[in-house]
Amino acid sequence: MIQKNKDYIVKLVLNLSRLHAGLTGLNPSVGCIVTSNKKIISYGITGINGSPHAEKDALEKVKQLKIRKNLYVSLEPCHHTGKNPPCTAIISKSNVKKVFYYSKDLNPLVNQKGLIFLKQNKIKVKYFKNKKFDLISKFHNQYYQRKNLVVTGKVAVTKKNFTKNIDHKYISNIYSRKLTHLLRANHQALLVGVNTINDDNPYLNCRIRGLKELSPTVFIIDPKLRIKTNSNILKSSVKVFIIYTKKNKFKINQLNKKKIKVIKLPTIKKNFFDIKILVKIIGFLGYKNLLVEGGNNLLNQFFKNNLFNNFFFFKSNENRYKNNFFKFDSKKLISMKKINKPINLSNDNLFFYKN
Repeated sequence: MIQKNKDYIVKLVLNLSRLHAGLTGLNPSVGCIVTSNKKIISYGITGINGSPHAEKDALEKVKQLKIRKNLYVSLEPCHHTGKNPPCTAIISKSNVKKVFYYSKDLNPLVNQKGLIFLKQNKIKVKYFKNKKFDLISKFHNQYYQRKNLVVTGKVAVTKKNFTKNIDHKYISNIYSRKLTHLLRANHQALLVGVNTINDDNPYLNCRIRGLKELSPTVFIIDPKLRIKTNSNILKSSVKVFIIYTKKNKFKINQLNKKKIKVIKLPTIKKNFFDIKILVKIIGFLGYKNLLVEGGNNLLNQFFKNNLFNNFFFFKSNENRYKNNFFKFDSKKLISMKKINKPINLSNDNLFFYKN
């Protein structure tokens, strides 16, 4: 393919970076193009769940070609070892002569460090600021700018705003539930209370074909370690943290045998943790976004502390169920901005709110 002009390359790199947006786990979604003699010879995309990185993906395809190469990448290359090797090391060994990048990485492990390394290895580096690329990396960089994760809430209610029904497991229809699974795939961490686990026995994973690996890490608030050890969530492959306050050596040993991680925190009133501290701890563990699927008590704590950045409100248009309980107070959404008109999902409506 002949390289028509640099604008064409920019559009191509931009579109590649968008392909796996929200599907790359803790890593940003990156697009990469390799050229030689004014021809595109390879491309790369950050893999599902974050591996491999786009630069490695692109350069591996042409590693047998001993020719001079130029690299175009949506985000500055990483220079640290995590699940993946540093991209700068791969670039320096791949006969790359020039690197063009379109967005800066504010991660302190990356920011400018790799660029200095590349220059020391006689590779020319050039930055082209582009607002479209900044939008792609905005979610990744916001975490380092604010030192806090993005929090999204979600609730499903009946026509009269009840969240539970004795006779029916699901309040929402299959379309709403599928969208919930997509939400899980796009979030790195998920938070619920122990009552949700003990009452509903959910898996809390993403059950859409091809996206199971993107299931979020689950954090369970369980002050007195009341979780049932035969719960589905403890049998699944999903990574689980349990937040507790009252020590129970026997229960902790049981959980450790199941490779469940436990974190002890002090409670404040009525057996509740300080939610703000809990959110910070989840952020310190490296998670950049959090989906809260808890019951009314947990959701109320987040509303009270104004911690929601986004909120998905699924509401059924039908009122066919009896024996409903736990009413959600929709007035709490008044403090947030409604972004769209209701999205119709057959007999459900979806409302999206933002802070």
